[in-house]
This record gives sequence, structure tokens and C-alpha cells, in this order.
Amino acid sequence: MFSGLSVLVVEDVADGGDAVVVTARTRDAAVPCPLCRTLTAKVHGYHYRTVTDVPVDGRHVVHLRVRRLVCPVLGCRRQTFREQVPGLLERHQRRTVRLAWQRSQVARELCGRATARLAGLLAVPVSRSTALRHLRRLPLPQQAVPRVIGVDDFALRRRHRYATIITDTETGRRVAVLPEGERATLESWLISAALLCAPVIAFTIALHVSEKSGPWTWMLLPLGTAYGALITWAGLRLAAPRTASRLPEILTAVSKG
Repeated sequence: MFSGLSVLVVEDVADGGDAVVVTARTRDAAVPCPLCRTLTAKVHGYHYRTVTDVPVDGRHVVHLRVRRLVCPVLGCRRQTFREQVPGLLERHQRRTVRLAWQRSQVARELCGRATARLAGLLAVPVSRSTALRHLRRLPLPQQAVPRVIGVDDFALRRRHRYATIITDTETGRRVAVLPEGERATLESWLISAALLCAPVIAFTIALHVSEKSGPWTWMLLPLGTAYGALITWAGLRLAAPRTASRLPEILTAVSKG
């Protein structure tokens, strides 16, 4: 039941009515100073933190006692520090890492208001603003450059306004959403995408040539860098302004599926 609290010493479990209250403390082990990394177990004082964990029968609250330790190095600027519990609780947080992870996964699938409605049924209530904060903390996934893309349009407002979606046909991943369903918009995006890839290709070719031809070819590198910066600026000038002006409308349409 309390496997996620294995790094702690559980001292008591009580039924508090609307919560299962778990009283726990950290283990009596030496921990490194966050500044000089010197191990210490000398206790200066104790602090209590009340945090929320994943529910047990819809209820779960942890009262955690942590130590304030003394750094043994006299010249260290951090004379005392509060110990942390890596993997269980992050600094300045009032919920455990696994509870925050569960909420983040729900927010990634449903976004704001829908997450708030479902989280209440799962006994991990959260507001839509907090759900969005969880979503923003998630690291961005590493996206590979698609080999084959698919293009389709969808209605922002049926019979009045359309937008274009570009997907990776091999994985089904959404690559980009363009503000209009017109040919010129798609052409400008394709041109900017091709031009943005050109500096990388030119840089790779320059490195390959320099290994075989001689040191003079290294003069191509600053030229390639300047070319890349210029082309990136031109590509953003082509695609960004019209997309930015209608970004809220596009995001609303995409989030609705």
C-alpha cells in the first residue's frame, strides 16, 4: 500500500476521516551538503511538511518530518540546510512526485478543464490552471524529421474558415498547423522548411570536404553560419506573422480534436 514511501520510515498510519494520515520521517543517514557536497548527519533541527500523495480509498495525506542539518565545513557558505527526498518530493512542492506525474499524464491527454473534471473522479482533485502548469513542466519530446508528410485541411468555422494540418504519415504525429487552407500558405511553409534544413546540409558537406581537401575549406564554415542565420530569419518572416495572429483560434480548434 505504501511502497512509494519506502525511502521513509513510516511511524504511524491513522484514519483522519476525510484522509488517511501517514506520519513518516527521513532515515538517519548522512546526506551531502548541496553546496560543498560534504557528507553530514549532524542535526540542527526538524521541520514538518504536509504533502499529498496518491489516494488510498480516495484519501491519502503524508505528514513528513525532515531534518535541518549542519555542514561540517567551517568555510562553507551553507552552514545549515534542509534535506531533500529525491524521487519522492521535490523542493517547494506539496505533492509527491508520483502524484504530480499522474496529473501530468492526464493533463497531457485531456488538457485543462477535462483534466479537472476527471481528476475529481479519480480522487486527485486539481484545478484547470494547475493542470496546465503540470503540462508546461513536461519535457518536450525529441521529434525526428519526418521522411513522408501528409497534408489535409480542417474547419475552424465550417464553410467560412479553414486551416491546414501537416502530419508525419509514418507515425501519425502532428508536425505543424497552418493558419489557412490555401495553397500559398502551404507553399511558403514548405519553402521555409526546406531552407531551414539547407544550413545543416551545407555544414555537413563543409565538414566532409574539409577532412579531405585541406584547411582552406574551413573558410566555408563562417559563411555557412551566416547563411543559416539569414535563411532562418527569412523562413520565420514568411511563416510566423500570419500564424501568430490566429494562434489562439488554431489552438482552440486543435485541442477540441
